[in-house]
Amino acid sequence: MSEEIAVPAVGLEAFGIQNARVATSLNLESVENRKVILRCLQDCDKRLTEEVGETIKVTDYFIHDVECRNEKTGEVTTAPRLVLIDKSGKTHECVSETLVGSLKNLCFVYGKPPWPDGLAIVPKMKRKGERNIYFFECK
Repeated sequence: MSEEIAVPAVGLEAFGIQNARVATSLNLESVENRKVILRCLQDCDKRLTEEVGETIKVTDYFIHDVECRNEKTGEVTTAPRLVLIDKSGKTHECVSETLVGSLKNLCFVYGKPPWPDGLAIVPKMKRKGERNIYFFECK
């Protein structure tokens, strides 16, 4: 019997870290911003879908891919998770292609973040058949 210790042949790359999409308006040279990103990845303060109609003064964003499992079929798909950082440092998250697209529209119209004074946005929702469609409006 061998006394060798088994060492896994693959590193973290096997979990998709190298191939995952990530984008942020935060300056990565700042240690404080790196702490914000870690919070964005692990635990956010609020869910955007629960803040419909409320004004959020957004300064920055962080987007990364997550895997979502369909509860009925078990199928796993990749979707973008959007985290908005507000003027007070709170984080607001959702998994939504539609809200990522709406953020792109905001960036086209108002310029790319960071928005130091906070861009006042309001998450909105409308029904389309049996689905809820979310988007942002500026206040």
